[in-house]
Amino acid sequence: MEQRTIDFTSNEIVGVVKFGEGCVIHPTCSIIADGGEIIFGSNNIIEVWRSVIQEKVVIHNKPVKDANGVVQKRPMIIGDFNLFEMCTSIENSDIGSYNVFEYRCKIASV
Repeated sequence: MEQRTIDFTSNEIVGVVKFGEGCVIHPTCSIIADGGEIIFGSNNIIEVWRSVIQEKVVIHNKPVKDANGVVQKRPMIIGDFNLFEMCTSIENSDIGSYNVFEYRCKIASV
C-alpha cells in the first residue's frame, strides 16, 4: 500500500492487492484477489456508507477456467481516479481511468 493511501481496518482484503498513491478505501468493502492480483492505480475512492452486507462495494478477481478446465489466474488492473459508490460489484474486469460506478452498478466479464 502506498504511503498516502487511507485504509480503514474493517475491510475484507484477500490475496495480493496493491494500491497506488492517494487511494481511499472506506470501511466494510471486500476486495478479493483469489483469481490473481488486483492492482489499483492512484487516487481511487471506494465508498461505503453502511456496513450492511448487501450495501458494500465488492471487487473480486475470480479464478477463470480455460477450455480444458484448467484454472487460469491473471491480474485485474484498475486505472486512476475511479469512484466506486455503495453497492458496486466488479468481477473479472479491467477498469480504465476516470470512471464513476454508481449505486448498485454491476460489472462482470464472461
